[in-house]
Amino acid sequence: MPNDVLVDQVKDTHQRLLRSVNDALIFLKQVRPLLVIAQEKYANDPSKVKKSPYIVPSIYPGENSVHRSPEQLKAVYQYYNDTGFFQAFLVNMVSEFESFLWDVSYQFLNHNPARFNAKGAPTCAPILMSDLIGEKTKEELIDGVLQTLVDGVFYQKPADYLAYIGGLIGVDLSASVEDFCEIAATRDLVVHNKLIANTVYLSKAKDKSRGALGDTLVIDEAYYEDSIKHIKKIAASINEHIRGKYSTEFEKI
Repeated sequence: MPNDVLVDQVKDTHQRLLRSVNDALIFLKQVRPLLVIAQEKYANDPSKVKKSPYIVPSIYPGENSVHRSPEQLKAVYQYYNDTGFFQAFLVNMVSEFESFLWDVSYQFLNHNPARFNAKGAPTCAPILMSDLIGEKTKEELIDGVLQTLVDGVFYQKPADYLAYIGGLIGVDLSASVEDFCEIAATRDLVVHNKLIANTVYLSKAKDKSRGALGDTLVIDEAYYEDSIKHIKKIAASINEHIRGKYSTEFEKI
């Protein structure tokens, strides 16, 4: 059954994701050359070991400063230019993509609440008697259940929540699952294990693993941009499927 409201909601959600991802990449491409200039300035500073003070937050009253030499600042700029920015931006991008998936799942269920028990759906908590006899309307109760359901979906592994979303909406995402699972597993290593491959990473990334147990992985410009392509591919598949199935006037972009 056509549903242009759902089509427009998913389209807007998709466009927000694309704008955010593209803006982040534009920012990186513009700021990194500036870091190179600053890095060269510190490299050519005649007082390589003389340290200057820099104000930083403190848990104690008053200002607190740390001291860095031009040589140390050069290393800081090089780290962020080579990998530090890409690590931080990858973590943010994966989070934004998961938010996109959450929003689309909720939007779809809001229009198709009977699909709440699609294969892979987590068990929902029962509705409280206090809610039933309280002031909440039927629509508010359903909305609360759906939000709790979607929250539960994303406590699962990436492979499981992608499988659920694909089954819920009716789109085949299998070709992209392994690539995204590796990206999500790399994100987890940034957050939890200093990018050192562990057994959890290997179990999630499987054949897409970029290293053996104990290896330190690299997140550079090439990996970051490749990750963008994989995420865009999944998001586009979802958006195009919704548009193709539910739009009253399907137009290929």
